[in-house]
Amino acid sequence: MERVRRTWSAFKFRKAAAFAIAALALTGGYGFIRWYATYDSDYAEAQLEAAANAGRVHGPWSDYDLICFNIYPGSEAEHFGNAARAAGKDIQASLNAGGEEGSCRSLYLESDKPGVIGFVRGSSVRCTVVNFGYDFGEGLSVCMPPQRMSVTKRPFSADTRLNGRPWPGEPSESYYSIREVER
Repeated sequence: MERVRRTWSAFKFRKAAAFAIAALALTGGYGFIRWYATYDSDYAEAQLEAAANAGRVHGPWSDYDLICFNIYPGSEAEHFGNAARAAGKDIQASLNAGGEEGSCRSLYLESDKPGVIGFVRGSSVRCTVVNFGYDFGEGLSVCMPPQRMSVTKRPFSADTRLNGRPWPGEPSESYYSIREVER
């Protein structure tokens, strides 16, 4: 009887240990997926924050030919294509192919996000869905050379409504005002 009791105890311990390991793996996996899913957006926001503080774009973003901003995830093929063409670049073939590494494909699934930023180098574009608000004035999208980009960080007020974002921002949050300037 004692042997059965010890065996049963060891079985319960192994079962509890296996459950604890599985729970830790799931929690860690969830944390990694959450970090990975927001990494590009967090990086883009850090670059805009640095540009707002410095008064101009510098660092990695200054190496791009154009930086494009859009307010409707899923419409990049049309909107980025038209805005880049107006700025002197043809990226339509890259957009039709889904952008670099498919980054511009199926973004309509992200329609709850405030927008998409496109990074143009040559005739190729990489799209990044972002989780923060920005305003670039009128229109559906805009592309501009990073050297002519002016970024200002502004707090939301009760009457601030960003283009393409029907919900108001919280007064404790900020958004980025992006304008093209002559330099």
